[in-house]
Amino acid sequence: MMLVLATLCAVSENAYSETGAGSVSGRLLDRFAFKTNAVDWVLTVPNVGVEFNLSSDQYNSNTIGLGVKYNWNTYHKYLPQYVFDVFVLRPEFRHYYRQKQLDPRKKDEGNFFQKFLSAERKNPKPWRAYYIGGYIDYGTYAFKFSPEGIQGRTIGFGGSIGYEIPLYQYKNLAVDLDLGASLGFQLTAYDKFGYSMDSYYYVHNDSKPLHLTPFPVVSEIRVAFNVRTVSIKERYTKEDPERKQYALCLKDVESTFKATGKDLFDDTLSREDKETFKADPAAYREAFVKYLDETVASASKNVTDNKKLHQKSVDKLLKRISKLRSKTLADFDATVRAQAAEDAKAEKAEKAEKAEKAEKQAGQAEKPTGQAKAEKPSKAQKAKPEKKDKPAKVQKETME
Repeated sequence: MMLVLATLCAVSENAYSETGAGSVSGRLLDRFAFKTNAVDWVLTVPNVGVEFNLSSDQYNSNTIGLGVKYNWNTYHKYLPQYVFDVFVLRPEFRHYYRQKQLDPRKKDEGNFFQKFLSAERKNPKPWRAYYIGGYIDYGTYAFKFSPEGIQGRTIGFGGSIGYEIPLYQYKNLAVDLDLGASLGFQLTAYDKFGYSMDSYYYVHNDSKPLHLTPFPVVSEIRVAFNVRTVSIKERYTKEDPERKQYALCLKDVESTFKATGKDLFDDTLSREDKETFKADPAAYREAFVKYLDETVASASKNVTDNKKLHQKSVDKLLKRISKLRSKTLADFDATVRAQAAEDAKAEKAEKAEKAEKAEKQAGQAEKPTGQAKAEKPSKAQKAKPEKKDKPAKVQKETME
Protein backbone atom coordinates (compact mmCIF):
# COMPACT_ATOMS: atom_id res chain seq x y z
CA MET A 1 0.00 0.00 0.00
CA MET A 2 2.86 2.38 0.73
CA LEU A 3 4.21 1.66 -2.76
CA VAL A 4 0.87 2.68 -4.25
CA LEU A 5 0.87 5.93 -2.26
CA ALA A 6 4.40 6.76 -3.35
CA THR A 7 3.55 6.08 -7.00
CA LEU A 8 0.51 8.33 -6.87
CA CYS A 9 2.51 11.13 -5.28
CA ALA A 10 5.23 10.92 -7.94
CA VAL A 11 2.87 10.77 -10.92
CA SER A 12 0.46 13.47 -9.77
CA GLU A 13 3.25 15.91 -8.83
CA ASN A 14 3.82 16.88 -12.46
CA ALA A 15 0.18 17.68 -13.18
CA TYR A 16 -0.67 19.38 -9.91
CA SER A 17 0.49 22.82 -11.00
CA GLU A 18 -1.89 22.67 -13.97
CA THR A 19 -5.00 21.22 -12.36
CA GLY A 20 -4.72 22.15 -8.68
CA ALA A 21 -6.12 20.29 -5.70
CA GLY A 22 -9.79 19.49 -5.70
CA SER A 23 -10.25 19.54 -9.47
CA VAL A 24 -11.01 16.66 -11.82
CA SER A 25 -8.67 17.02 -14.77
CA GLY A 26 -9.83 14.04 -16.83
CA ARG A 27 -6.42 12.33 -16.73
CA LEU A 28 -6.41 8.55 -16.75
CA LEU A 29 -4.83 8.40 -13.29
CA ASP A 30 -7.67 10.49 -11.84
CA ARG A 31 -10.13 7.73 -12.74
CA PHE A 32 -8.46 5.17 -10.45
CA ALA A 33 -8.90 4.55 -6.72
CA PHE A 34 -6.71 2.16 -4.74
CA LYS A 35 -8.20 0.64 -1.60
CA THR A 36 -7.66 -1.71 1.30
CA ASN A 37 -10.05 -2.97 3.97
CA ALA A 38 -9.00 -2.52 7.59
CA VAL A 39 -11.41 -5.22 8.81
CA ASP A 40 -9.59 -7.88 6.79
CA TRP A 41 -6.24 -6.69 8.09
CA VAL A 42 -7.53 -7.06 11.65
CA LEU A 43 -8.45 -10.64 10.70
CA THR A 44 -4.86 -11.10 9.42
CA VAL A 45 -5.96 -11.26 5.79
CA PRO A 46 -3.86 -9.00 3.50
CA ASN A 47 -5.99 -7.37 0.82
CA VAL A 48 -5.86 -4.73 -1.89
CA GLY A 49 -8.33 -3.43 -4.46
CA VAL A 50 -8.58 -1.05 -7.39
CA GLU A 51 -11.59 0.86 -8.70
CA PHE A 52 -11.94 2.51 -12.11
CA ASN A 53 -14.41 5.16 -13.27
CA LEU A 54 -16.13 4.11 -16.48
CA SER A 55 -15.86 7.65 -17.84
CA SER A 56 -13.79 10.76 -17.22
CA ASP A 57 -17.00 12.80 -17.27
CA GLN A 58 -17.72 14.38 -13.90
CA TYR A 59 -21.39 13.44 -14.22
CA ASN A 60 -20.49 9.77 -14.55
CA SER A 61 -21.14 7.83 -11.35
CA ASN A 62 -20.53 4.21 -12.40
CA THR A 63 -17.38 2.28 -11.56
CA ILE A 64 -15.95 -1.22 -11.81
CA GLY A 65 -13.53 -2.65 -9.31
CA LEU A 66 -11.41 -5.68 -8.53
CA GLY A 67 -10.32 -6.82 -5.07
CA VAL A 68 -8.01 -9.59 -3.91
CA LYS A 69 -7.67 -11.18 -0.45
CA TYR A 70 -4.93 -13.69 0.21
CA ASN A 71 -3.83 -15.51 3.35
CA TRP A 72 -2.85 -19.02 2.36
CA ASN A 73 -0.31 -21.77 3.03
CA THR A 74 1.58 -20.07 5.80
CA TYR A 75 4.74 -21.95 6.75
CA HIS A 76 4.76 -24.09 9.89
CA LYS A 77 7.25 -26.68 11.09
CA TYR A 78 4.34 -28.77 12.30
CA LEU A 79 0.83 -28.69 10.84
CA PRO A 80 -1.14 -26.27 12.98
CA GLN A 81 -4.14 -27.37 14.99
CA TYR A 82 -6.02 -24.19 14.08
CA VAL A 83 -6.33 -23.05 10.47
CA PHE A 84 -7.54 -19.80 8.92
CA ASP A 85 -6.65 -19.57 5.21
CA VAL A 86 -8.55 -17.45 2.68
CA PHE A 87 -8.21 -16.49 -0.98
CA VAL A 88 -10.90 -14.34 -2.69
CA LEU A 89 -10.99 -12.68 -6.11
CA ARG A 90 -13.87 -10.19 -6.29
CA PRO A 91 -15.06 -8.05 -9.28
CA GLU A 92 -17.63 -5.41 -8.31
CA PHE A 93 -19.82 -2.79 -9.97
CA ARG A 94 -20.92 0.38 -8.14
CA HIS A 95 -23.28 3.27 -8.79
CA TYR A 96 -22.62 6.42 -6.74
CA TYR A 97 -25.17 9.09 -5.93
CA ARG A 98 -25.55 12.15 -3.74
CA GLN A 99 -28.21 12.58 -1.10
CA LYS A 100 -30.74 15.28 -1.96
CA GLN A 101 -33.19 17.15 0.20
CA LEU A 102 -36.79 17.10 -0.96
CA ASP A 103 -38.64 20.38 -1.31
CA PRO A 104 -40.86 20.70 1.83
CA ARG A 105 -43.68 21.92 -0.40
CA LYS A 106 -43.42 18.66 -2.38
CA LYS A 107 -42.73 16.24 0.44
CA ASP A 108 -45.67 14.07 -0.55
CA GLU A 109 -44.42 13.66 -4.13
CA GLY A 110 -42.16 10.88 -5.37
CA ASN A 111 -42.19 7.17 -4.71
CA PHE A 112 -40.87 5.39 -1.65
CA PHE A 113 -37.48 4.72 -3.23
CA GLN A 114 -36.94 8.41 -4.03
CA LYS A 115 -37.90 9.41 -0.50
CA PHE A 116 -35.63 6.73 0.90
CA LEU A 117 -32.64 8.01 -1.09
CA SER A 118 -33.32 11.62 -0.13
CA ALA A 119 -34.14 10.79 3.52
CA GLU A 120 -36.00 14.14 3.71
CA ARG A 121 -33.49 15.51 6.17
CA LYS A 122 -33.10 19.19 6.91
CA ASN A 123 -29.31 19.12 6.67
CA PRO A 124 -28.13 16.50 4.13
CA LYS A 125 -24.38 15.95 4.13
CA PRO A 126 -23.18 16.98 0.67
CA TRP A 127 -19.66 15.60 1.16
CA ARG A 128 -20.95 12.02 1.39
CA ALA A 129 -21.15 9.85 -1.71
CA TYR A 130 -23.52 6.91 -1.30
CA TYR A 131 -23.31 3.81 -3.45
CA ILE A 132 -25.16 0.64 -4.32
CA GLY A 133 -23.81 -2.16 -6.47
CA GLY A 134 -23.36 -5.82 -7.17
CA TYR A 135 -20.51 -8.29 -7.04
CA ILE A 136 -19.43 -11.82 -7.90
CA ASP A 137 -16.49 -13.58 -6.31
CA TYR A 138 -14.48 -16.77 -6.40
CA GLY A 139 -12.51 -18.09 -3.48
CA THR A 140 -10.97 -20.95 -1.60
CA TYR A 141 -10.90 -21.38 2.16
CA ALA A 142 -9.73 -23.63 4.99
CA PHE A 143 -11.09 -23.08 8.51
CA LYS A 144 -10.44 -25.11 11.65
CA PHE A 145 -11.23 -23.71 15.08
CA SER A 146 -12.60 -26.94 16.58
CA PRO A 147 -11.76 -30.63 16.40
CA GLU A 148 -13.22 -30.70 12.87
CA GLY A 149 -12.43 -28.22 10.10
CA ILE A 150 -13.60 -27.58 6.55
CA GLN A 151 -11.73 -26.86 3.35
CA GLY A 152 -13.33 -25.99 0.02
CA ARG A 153 -14.08 -23.51 -2.72
CA THR A 154 -16.88 -21.03 -3.25
CA ILE A 155 -18.57 -18.87 -5.89
CA GLY A 156 -20.66 -15.98 -4.59
CA PHE A 157 -22.93 -13.22 -5.89
CA GLY A 158 -24.89 -10.45 -4.21
CA GLY A 159 -25.21 -6.73 -3.58
CA SER A 160 -23.24 -4.00 -1.85
CA ILE A 161 -24.31 -0.83 -0.08
CA GLY A 162 -22.48 1.90 1.75
CA TYR A 163 -21.07 5.40 1.54
CA GLU A 164 -17.75 7.20 1.36
CA ILE A 165 -16.62 10.36 3.11
CA PRO A 166 -13.44 12.44 2.68
CA LEU A 167 -10.89 11.69 5.37
CA TYR A 168 -7.59 13.42 4.47
CA GLN A 169 -6.78 15.85 1.69
CA TYR A 170 -3.13 16.22 0.70
CA LYS A 171 -1.44 18.25 -1.99
CA ASN A 172 -1.28 15.47 -4.54
CA LEU A 173 -3.79 12.89 -3.30
CA ALA A 174 -6.71 12.27 -0.99
CA VAL A 175 -7.70 9.46 1.38
CA ASP A 176 -11.40 8.62 1.73
CA LEU A 177 -13.17 6.34 4.19
CA ASP A 178 -15.49 3.65 2.81
CA LEU A 179 -18.10 2.25 5.21
CA GLY A 180 -20.36 -0.50 3.92
CA ALA A 181 -21.24 -4.16 3.64
CA SER A 182 -22.00 -6.84 1.07
CA LEU A 183 -24.69 -9.51 1.33
CA GLY A 184 -25.33 -12.41 -1.04
CA PHE A 185 -25.53 -16.13 -1.69
CA GLN A 186 -22.76 -18.70 -2.03
CA LEU A 187 -22.26 -21.83 -4.08
CA THR A 188 -19.78 -23.98 -2.19
CA ALA A 189 -18.32 -27.47 -1.96
CA TYR A 190 -16.05 -28.56 0.87
CA ASP A 191 -14.35 -31.43 2.69
CA LYS A 192 -14.40 -31.99 6.42
CA PHE A 193 -11.17 -32.95 8.13
CA GLY A 194 -9.84 -33.63 11.60
CA TYR A 195 -6.48 -33.34 13.31
CA SER A 196 -4.46 -36.18 14.75
CA MET A 197 -2.75 -35.06 17.92
CA ASP A 198 -0.48 -38.11 17.89
CA SER A 199 1.12 -37.67 14.47
CA TYR A 200 0.26 -34.02 13.72
CA TYR A 201 -1.52 -34.64 10.45
CA TYR A 202 -4.99 -34.03 9.04
CA VAL A 203 -7.56 -36.79 8.58
CA HIS A 204 -10.31 -36.58 5.95
CA ASN A 205 -13.71 -37.17 7.47
CA ASP A 206 -16.46 -36.29 4.98
CA SER A 207 -17.26 -34.32 1.79
CA LYS A 208 -20.18 -32.23 0.63
CA PRO A 209 -20.78 -31.55 -3.09
CA LEU A 210 -21.45 -28.16 -4.63
CA HIS A 211 -24.63 -26.61 -3.23
CA LEU A 212 -26.27 -23.24 -2.65
CA THR A 213 -26.31 -21.89 0.86
CA PRO A 214 -29.93 -21.79 2.11
CA PHE A 215 -29.54 -18.34 3.64
CA PRO A 216 -27.83 -15.03 2.67
CA VAL A 217 -24.21 -14.64 3.73
CA VAL A 218 -22.48 -11.41 4.79
CA SER A 219 -19.52 -11.70 2.45
CA GLU A 220 -17.78 -8.49 3.48
CA ILE A 221 -17.86 -5.74 6.09
CA ARG A 222 -15.94 -2.66 4.96
CA VAL A 223 -14.04 -0.08 6.90
CA ALA A 224 -11.81 0.66 3.95
CA PHE A 225 -9.35 3.39 3.04
CA ASN A 226 -9.48 4.55 -0.57
CA VAL A 227 -6.63 6.54 -2.09
CA ARG A 228 -7.37 8.87 -5.04
CA THR A 229 -5.77 11.85 -6.66
CA VAL A 230 -9.05 13.75 -6.12
CA SER A 231 -11.23 13.36 -3.04
CA ILE A 232 -14.64 11.73 -3.17
CA LYS A 233 -16.01 15.13 -2.16
CA GLU A 234 -15.24 16.42 -5.65
CA ARG A 235 -16.55 13.37 -7.47
CA TYR A 236 -19.93 12.10 -8.63
CA THR A 237 -21.52 15.51 -8.27
CA LYS A 238 -23.21 17.84 -10.71
CA GLU A 239 -21.51 20.82 -9.10
CA ASP A 240 -18.51 20.54 -11.40
CA PRO A 241 -16.74 23.92 -11.65
CA GLU A 242 -14.92 22.99 -14.84
CA ARG A 243 -18.05 21.72 -16.55
CA LYS A 244 -19.93 24.85 -15.50
CA GLN A 245 -17.13 26.98 -16.94
CA TYR A 246 -17.29 24.98 -20.17
CA ALA A 247 -21.04 25.57 -20.42
CA LEU A 248 -20.56 29.33 -19.92
CA CYS A 249 -17.84 29.48 -22.59
CA LEU A 250 -19.97 27.46 -25.01
CA LYS A 251 -22.88 29.84 -24.45
CA ASP A 252 -20.62 32.83 -25.16
CA VAL A 253 -19.35 31.22 -28.36
CA GLU A 254 -22.88 30.45 -29.57
CA SER A 255 -24.10 34.00 -28.84
CA THR A 256 -21.02 35.48 -30.57
CA PHE A 257 -21.78 33.66 -33.82
CA LYS A 258 -25.47 34.51 -33.61
CA ALA A 259 -24.32 38.14 -33.88
CA THR A 260 -22.14 37.41 -36.92
CA GLY A 261 -24.72 36.90 -39.65
CA LYS A 262 -25.22 38.64 -43.00
CA ASP A 263 -27.80 41.14 -41.76
CA LEU A 264 -25.62 42.28 -38.88
CA PHE A 265 -22.64 42.55 -41.23
CA ASP A 266 -24.69 44.69 -43.61
CA ASP A 267 -25.50 47.03 -40.73
CA THR A 268 -21.80 47.81 -40.36
CA LEU A 269 -21.46 48.86 -44.04
CA SER A 270 -21.81 52.38 -45.37
CA ARG A 271 -24.09 53.23 -48.29
CA GLU A 272 -21.13 53.50 -50.65
CA ASP A 273 -19.86 50.08 -49.62
CA LYS A 274 -23.28 48.55 -50.17
CA GLU A 275 -23.43 49.97 -53.70
CA THR A 276 -19.89 48.75 -54.42
CA PHE A 277 -20.55 45.22 -53.09
CA LYS A 278 -23.84 45.06 -54.97
CA ALA A 279 -21.95 45.46 -58.21
CA ASP A 280 -19.13 43.10 -57.11
CA PRO A 281 -20.41 39.95 -55.26
CA ALA A 282 -16.91 38.45 -55.01
CA ALA A 283 -15.62 41.48 -53.10
CA TYR A 284 -18.74 41.35 -50.89
CA ARG A 285 -18.02 37.72 -49.94
CA GLU A 286 -14.34 38.43 -49.35
CA ALA A 287 -15.21 41.26 -46.96
CA PHE A 288 -17.63 39.02 -45.06
CA VAL A 289 -15.01 36.25 -44.75
CA LYS A 290 -12.55 38.75 -43.31
CA TYR A 291 -15.18 39.95 -40.84
CA LEU A 292 -15.99 36.33 -39.91
CA ASP A 293 -12.32 35.38 -39.40
CA GLU A 294 -11.88 38.32 -37.02
CA THR A 295 -14.77 36.97 -34.96
CA VAL A 296 -13.27 33.46 -34.99
CA ALA A 297 -9.88 34.76 -33.85
CA SER A 298 -11.44 36.72 -30.99
CA ALA A 299 -13.56 33.77 -29.82
CA SER A 300 -10.61 31.35 -30.03
CA LYS A 301 -8.41 33.68 -28.01
CA ASN A 302 -11.03 33.96 -25.27
CA VAL A 303 -11.20 30.16 -25.05
CA THR A 304 -7.47 29.49 -25.03
CA ASP A 305 -6.81 32.24 -22.47
CA ASN A 306 -9.32 30.75 -20.02
CA LYS A 307 -7.22 29.07 -17.32
CA LYS A 308 -10.25 27.38 -15.76
CA LEU A 309 -10.72 25.06 -18.73
CA HIS A 310 -8.90 21.78 -19.23
CA GLN A 311 -7.20 21.14 -22.53
CA LYS A 312 -9.86 18.62 -23.53
CA SER A 313 -12.57 21.27 -23.08
CA VAL A 314 -10.51 23.84 -24.99
CA ASP A 315 -10.16 21.44 -27.92
CA LYS A 316 -13.91 20.77 -27.95
CA LEU A 317 -14.69 24.51 -27.95
CA LEU A 318 -12.21 25.23 -30.75
CA LYS A 319 -13.78 22.46 -32.81
CA ARG A 320 -17.19 23.97 -32.16
CA ILE A 321 -15.94 27.40 -33.27
CA SER A 322 -14.69 25.87 -36.52
CA LYS A 323 -18.09 24.25 -37.17
CA LEU A 324 -19.91 27.51 -36.42
CA ARG A 325 -17.65 29.38 -38.85
CA SER A 326 -18.44 26.91 -41.63
CA LYS A 327 -22.16 27.07 -40.85
CA THR A 328 -22.21 30.89 -40.76
CA LEU A 329 -20.38 31.13 -44.09
CA ALA A 330 -22.70 28.54 -45.65
CA ASP A 331 -25.74 30.49 -44.42
CA PHE A 332 -24.26 33.68 -45.89
CA ASP A 333 -23.72 32.06 -49.30
CA ALA A 334 -27.22 30.57 -49.26
CA THR A 335 -28.77 33.92 -48.35
CA VAL A 336 -26.82 35.75 -51.07
CA ARG A 337 -27.86 33.17 -53.68
CA ALA A 338 -31.49 33.38 -52.61
CA GLN A 339 -31.39 37.18 -52.71
CA ALA A 340 -29.75 37.15 -56.16
CA ALA A 341 -32.37 34.73 -57.47
CA GLU A 342 -35.15 36.89 -56.03
CA ASP A 343 -33.66 40.05 -57.57
CA ALA A 344 -33.28 38.33 -60.96
CA LYS A 345 -36.89 37.18 -60.82
CA ALA A 346 -38.10 40.65 -59.92
CA GLU A 347 -36.00 42.20 -62.69
CA LYS A 348 -37.34 39.69 -65.21
CA ALA A 349 -40.91 40.42 -64.15
CA GLU A 350 -40.29 44.15 -64.43
CA LYS A 351 -38.83 43.78 -67.94
CA ALA A 352 -41.79 41.65 -69.01
CA GLU A 353 -44.21 44.24 -67.68
CA LYS A 354 -42.43 47.06 -69.52
CA ALA A 355 -42.36 45.06 -72.76
CA GLU A 356 -46.07 44.32 -72.49
CA LYS A 357 -46.85 47.96 -71.87
CA ALA A 358 -44.72 49.10 -74.83
CA GLU A 359 -46.37 46.53 -77.10
CA LYS A 360 -49.78 47.72 -76.05
CA GLN A 361 -48.90 51.32 -76.75
CA ALA A 362 -47.49 50.42 -80.19
CA GLY A 363 -50.69 48.57 -81.09
CA GLN A 364 -52.85 51.52 -80.21
CA ALA A 365 -50.72 53.84 -82.39
CA GLU A 366 -51.07 51.62 -85.53
CA LYS A 367 -54.90 51.27 -85.31
CA PRO A 368 -56.76 53.26 -88.24
CA THR A 369 -58.88 56.21 -87.30
CA GLY A 370 -62.03 55.26 -89.40
CA GLN A 371 -65.23 57.19 -89.80
CA ALA A 372 -66.98 58.41 -86.84
CA LYS A 373 -69.97 56.41 -86.02
CA ALA A 374 -73.39 57.89 -86.55
CA GLU A 375 -74.79 59.35 -83.53
CA LYS A 376 -77.61 57.43 -82.08
CA PRO A 377 -80.92 59.18 -82.15
CA SER A 378 -82.13 60.52 -78.93
CA LYS A 379 -85.29 59.44 -77.28
CA ALA A 380 -87.05 62.56 -78.47
CA GLN A 381 -86.00 61.85 -82.00
CA LYS A 382 -87.10 58.27 -81.70
CA ALA A 383 -90.58 59.47 -80.74
CA LYS A 384 -93.28 59.28 -83.48
CA PRO A 385 -93.75 62.37 -85.58
CA GLU A 386 -96.74 64.46 -84.79
CA LYS A 387 -99.79 63.82 -86.93
CA LYS A 388 -100.53 66.55 -89.47
CA ASP A 389 -103.92 68.06 -89.40
CA LYS A 390 -106.13 66.55 -92.05
CA PRO A 391 -107.52 69.09 -94.69
CA ALA A 392 -111.01 70.12 -93.93
CA LYS A 393 -113.47 68.57 -96.13
CA VAL A 394 -115.18 70.98 -98.42
CA GLN A 395 -118.71 70.44 -98.05
CA LYS A 396 -120.46 70.84 -101.24
CA GLU A 397 -123.37 73.01 -101.01
CA THR A 398 -126.13 71.85 -102.97
CA MET A 399 -127.11 74.51 -105.19
CA GLU A 400 -130.54 74.33 -105.51
